[in-house]
Amino acid sequence: MVILIDQSSSMSELFFSADGEDYSVAHTAKHITDKCLFEIMRTCVSGNEIRPYVDLAIIGYGTSIRSATPKIPMEQLPFSVTELQNSYIAKNEIDDSNIGDFSKPRYEWIEEISNGSTSMLAALEKAKEITKKWIVNHPNSFPPMILNITDGMATDDLVLLDRYQRGTLGDISTLDLVSTVKEIQQLATSDGNVLLCNAHVSPDEMSQITYPANTQNIENPLAELMFEMSSVIPNTLLVTGQEMGLPIQSGSRLFLYNAEATSLLNFLRFGTSAAMISGKKSDDKPGSGGELEDKTNSGN
Repeated sequence: MVILIDQSSSMSELFFSADGEDYSVAHTAKHITDKCLFEIMRTCVSGNEIRPYVDLAIIGYGTSIRSATPKIPMEQLPFSVTELQNSYIAKNEIDDSNIGDFSKPRYEWIEEISNGSTSMLAALEKAKEITKKWIVNHPNSFPPMILNITDGMATDDLVLLDRYQRGTLGDISTLDLVSTVKEIQQLATSDGNVLLCNAHVSPDEMSQITYPANTQNIENPLAELMFEMSSVIPNTLLVTGQEMGLPIQSGSRLFLYNAEATSLLNFLRFGTSAAMISGKKSDDKPGSGGELEDKTNSGN
């Protein structure tokens, strides 16, 4: 699983407020990713150890791309979920009996940054490189999932920028951004093609678009572009999403536009749950995560 996080300057804008705390778009992306990483780690506990059910790469992109987990450098991506127990940058003492969606996560791995432009194309190129190499060593695995969280448009696709300024995107299939996405989506294991998921988040007051199956109700050209950049939800994952209460149907794409904070959280949970369900060994079921809590707490 690869998570791409937009860390450009515009991510510093206020997104929402909850429990007396203000959340910028950047802080929301960090917060939600931290919570999902903790949920992944707990799910991978079997007995008294974390099992390597999933590999991860968390990449931040602003003017340049970087590892969003400062204790795990870019050259070590992807890393096993087992590395999470030793790579957090903060630990919060919280009451496990009353944890809301936007309470502080138990552990924090992600560095919050909002600076510079939006090198989304470079981030997708890096995701392609990582997944292509990973597939060589895991040809029969559930295919990699790439989840992209952004509040805007790639600034490193110069043709896209020029067309946007002219007021039309033209034939989007000729954009470097789209070409890279199509190359990613053509990568595959024996279990299916790589899945690319896009979540657009913005403090602007616009209608939310969730898991659309077509562009019939999409009038924003950038939303249409991101729709085309997003994979169709495979039938094997439809039941998982529907059981989570997501508004998905046959043909729905892994795409949110102008997502609210809760929608973004559920989006990442859907992606991580889908990967975890398929990544676990059938003969070695993970536990509830209680053993992990005892183990990590004993050393502090």
